[in-house]
Amino acid sequence: MAEHLSMLAAAVDGLLDAGLAELSDSELVEVMRGVEQSLRRAETVSHRLVVESVERSAPASLGYTSPRKLLIDVLRISGADASARVAAARELGVWHTLAGDPMPPVLPETAAAQADGDIGTDHVRAITKAMRKIPHAVGNEAVAGAEAVLATLARSGTPEDVEQAGHRLLAYLNPDGSLGDDRDRKRRRGISIGRQDTDPDTLVVDEEATALTRARLRQDRLERGKPYSEFGKEFVTPEPPKDLLYYGSWGDDTDKLTATYFTVNGPERVESTVEDMPIIMMPDARDLKVAALEQRVRELEDKHGEQVNRKS
Repeated sequence: MAEHLSMLAAAVDGLLDAGLAELSDSELVEVMRGVEQSLRRAETVSHRLVVESVERSAPASLGYTSPRKLLIDVLRISGADASARVAAARELGVWHTLAGDPMPPVLPETAAAQADGDIGTDHVRAITKAMRKIPHAVGNEAVAGAEAVLATLARSGTPEDVEQAGHRLLAYLNPDGSLGDDRDRKRRRGISIGRQDTDPDTLVVDEEATALTRARLRQDRLERGKPYSEFGKEFVTPEPPKDLLYYGSWGDDTDKLTATYFTVNGPERVESTVEDMPIIMMPDARDLKVAALEQRVRELEDKHGEQVNRKS
């Protein structure tokens, strides 16, 4: 490892001493790209170092209460930077089970793109932000596909491009916002509550063991999950509820519209193409209320056998 660090330092020294004035514009741009690619790849090395320090409990053995505190003191970086590095390692690093078996990164395609030097920290942040907004109810296959799409786009686009694509993907995966649950709302508030592991001797929360436990639990959840197509069968119906005032398409691969059509006899459900659809007009809310009251009067008449003469 020392040899690699020496070579890295020598390479940086060489770049600092190299003249730039004699470079053409195209050559200068290529140097910019090369340096940026190397810096991005170095982030992957940082993830490996954070993972290794956590898995061997280096922070605790060195007297620090968390990996974040270790990074702040050893690297003399800000708390925000340290937190971001630990979070990135959690998402993109290769962690190991207690048996020593490697586990794939939480965001494998994103991790691969960064290891290739094609994406930077801001790309990763945009991808992570979008992925965290995907509801738990979305199937594992769809989630993996979304991450792959964003990582592929990030290789050739800007972080802003990734952010916009993330919005479109979320709209596709959860078009009406109905898949969110309490877990998603808690996550959006920025509060994450999970299982904690404690040191059996001191009963103090062991952050490193907690990170490993959460990674294993996440893998278990992935194995228990079901494809979105199977999940959807539990909720998808062939038509809208009868009491729902509706206008629009219903279901996949259809050229017909479903609508509530109001006649003199009350609302009726119709289904046809746009060309054959009758003119749909929403009645006055007061008319609907009067009709409901008249229906209730008729029900009472039938129940009690009393006729009421009403003026038309």
